[in-house]
Amino acid sequence: MLFVVDKNLNNVYSYQLSQAIGDDFTRRGRLFVVNAVGGYGSRYDRTRFDSPGKIVVAGEAVFIEDTGNKCFKAFDKNLNWKATSLSNTLFDQASSFAGLGYSSTTNQIFGVSKNKLFVLDITNSVGLLSGVSYDLSGLLTGTDEIIGLQFAHYDPQIFYVLTKTKLIKKWVTKPNKNIGIYSNSGLGGFNFQWMANTSYRDWE
Repeated sequence: MLFVVDKNLNNVYSYQLSQAIGDDFTRRGRLFVVNAVGGYGSRYDRTRFDSPGKIVVAGEAVFIEDTGNKCFKAFDKNLNWKATSLSNTLFDQASSFAGLGYSSTTNQIFGVSKNKLFVLDITNSVGLLSGVSYDLSGLLTGTDEIIGLQFAHYDPQIFYVLTKTKLIKKWVTKPNKNIGIYSNSGLGGFNFQWMANTSYRDWE
């Protein structure tokens, strides 16, 4: 299943990928909307949003950053609403997230915004969030800024924080520690911004 956010229309869509790559030639290479929720609304409107941002699939739940309403809204994979996590404190620190990712190892959502790393606990089965933040400003120099977060495909214990000039390698279970820091110039001019943009959609 592929989940896509349309920030301008305040909508979220789900698509069935298996149809696009299956044996039925009439559907091959085409995406069809399976479910959709949205429209403009407040934090108290369960299936409406004000400028939805990043989206992350966490186990059986789909978490959507409702940026304008300063909350996260959790849905099941059929886009049925499950819970809304209200956190003015969190969104005062993170007006919007540059990247979100899910760790199945720890059942936590990791996010980056401005100069901070956030580790959010999924506190119960319906998807309420609480967590802690780590200050990464000491790793940023000049006009450098955080632009994304990516979990390693080869090792679920490792994730990366991406900035405009470097890649910071970290342990999932010790997010306050760094494994290594790699500069952009040492990676052959790797285009970090392209990777960061993939966080506007998520899939299982």
